Parts: sequence; structure tokens; C-alpha cells
Amino acid sequence: MKKIYALFIVIAVVVIAAILIISMGKWMKEEKSNPEEVDTKYLERMQLDPPEDYIQELMSVVEKNKDPYVRERAIFTLTDIAIRKYETEKIVDFLKEIAMKETEDNVRTAAYANIDLIREYYPLEKQGSLELSVSGDIKKSSSIKLIARISSKVNVEDAIVGIDYLHKNIELLSMPYYKTDLKANEPKEFEFELLLKEVGEYEIPVTLMLSFDRIDYEEIREEILLKVDETGGEVLQEKI
Repeated sequence: MKKIYALFIVIAVVVIAAILIISMGKWMKEEKSNPEEVDTKYLERMQLDPPEDYIQELMSVVEKNKDPYVRERAIFTLTDIAIRKYETEKIVDFLKEIAMKETEDNVRTAAYANIDLIREYYPLEKQGSLELSVSGDIKKSSSIKLIARISSKVNVEDAIVGIDYLHKNIELLSMPYYKTDLKANEPKEFEFELLLKEVGEYEIPVTLMLSFDRIDYEEIREEILLKVDETGGEVLQEKI
């Protein structure tokens, strides 16, 4: 009799556990199907134990939830999980869309912040190149040309190359910067005409900015160091 009674208890426990599991699964399924009703407690549980479809689920929360704070936290949760799972490439385009089109300030700011966070963990591959050279006689009262040769491994629609600043003893006789596009592996050269007014040693910093889209960019800074004498001079340094 005791064995039968114990068997009934075991069966009852198993049945109750099965009911709880089924109910929990049904509850989770219902909550997943209603992203507009998700709260921060649900996001905290997901962050600890993310499901396989966490990307789709969290994207839906960001897009459909009515609470700006929940949407903001969903972005941070999405990025945190993606970083841990090495899947950030699957969410970057989504974050860019939110950053560019979202009207809610905190949500838009969260998207920008998480793109920056992803770039800290996974920096963009370097695509650009900037090389500097000088043409002309480097001496007092002489006019020289600073030549910037720029290129990119990929097509770039928006590239800017320019001189950052000049010493008062050097006068710029041309444009301070140039805007252009670049075809992959097809270098372009731009010239800056400079008048060397006095003797001395002068640093001339030049920056190349490559904008890959409205969010991602690459900045390259190089400098050239000139020694100017009364009758001659030289380039002392061509790179930082």
C-alpha cells in the first residue's frame, strides 16, 4: 500500500511539473507575441537567458513597444547579447536605421551609443590611405605645393581631405580642403599651395575623412614637418 501511495505521489508531482512547464511555455509564447506589452523585467530575464530568436524579438520590442524607456533598454539588451554571441554584424544595420530615423530622443541616442559600443569591440577594417609629399623649393619667401595622395580599398561617395591648421608664418594660397568621391583602389591627388614667409620649423597636419554612410566613417591624420631656411630647407618628417 505504501508503495502504491508513493507511486501516486510521484505521478502527481510529474503531472504538476508538466502542467507548470506547459503553462510557462504558453506564457512565454504569449509574451513574445506581444512586444508592445514587454516590460523591463522581461528584458532582464532575456538578457540572462536569451532565446534563439532574441534578435527578432528585441527588434520587435524596439519597433512596437509604446514605452520609450523599454525600447531604449531593449536596444541595450540587444547589443549586449549580440556582443556576447559574436553576432553584432546582424544588428548594426538595424541600429543605424533607428539612429537615422527615430523621433524619440532617448531611443535614437541609445542606437548611436550602441553602435559606438560595437565599434569599440569590433573596429571597422581600415580602408583609407593618406600620403603627403612636397613639391618646390623649401626656403623663405618661396611658394611650394603640399601634395596629398588619397585612396580607399572600397568605393566612398563622400571623402574630405584638408589642412587642419597653419602657422602664421605660412600663408595658404589655395583651397584649405577638398571634397571628392573615391573609387576602390583608384588614388587621387590634391595640391595645397603654401607661401613660406619666414625661417623656422613648421608642422603641417592634414586629415582625410572617409564617410561610408551617415554613421560609419574613418579618419586618418598625417603631418609633414618642414625646416625653412633663408636659402634652402628640407622635409624633416612625413608621418606622425
